[in-house]
Amino acid sequence: MKNRTKVTFALLIASTFLLALAPSAIGSSTAYSGSSSTTLTKIHGIWTVTYLNSTTLYTKGNWQYGVGSGPGFIYGAMHGTAQGEFLTAYNTKTQVILFSGQIVCQCTLFGKHGTVWISMNHGIDVNASNPNGKTTATFTITNASGGLKGLYGFGPMHTTTSSDDMNFTMWVGFKN
Repeated sequence: MKNRTKVTFALLIASTFLLALAPSAIGSSTAYSGSSSTTLTKIHGIWTVTYLNSTTLYTKGNWQYGVGSGPGFIYGAMHGTAQGEFLTAYNTKTQVILFSGQIVCQCTLFGKHGTVWISMNHGIDVNASNPNGKTTATFTITNASGGLKGLYGFGPMHTTTSSDDMNFTMWVGFKN
């Protein structure tokens, strides 16, 4: 039974990672290939998470691996309701959290409405170990639909305080 539990956890973790990252991988190959957009526009915004639900899936040594999700909002040039999904690796010794994930936003940008998928990569959260620390990640728009179909973009995300408000700057454009 113990081996079956290990196999179940391994499959759960593998499928969670694949499900979270598959849309990003699929979207990123189409978001940039053949793009003939002539101008990228720099936008700024804030992504907030209003409630974070997280679950530890597996612990090995000083590392806890888990998943998290939470609703929130995106404010700024691109704005709307959002849902974030995360994969986390938490070091209980250093209290640093590494993460990746995806945000799905029902957004408005440049007067157009649609659904936007944003991947979060290279995420590091040092807020747990340092109250003045920062959370950083790279945002990449991997797919968009509705009036925002063809939207692509990328840029850094960071907190300016230990709050859950994550500031981002992205360069965005539309494929022609």
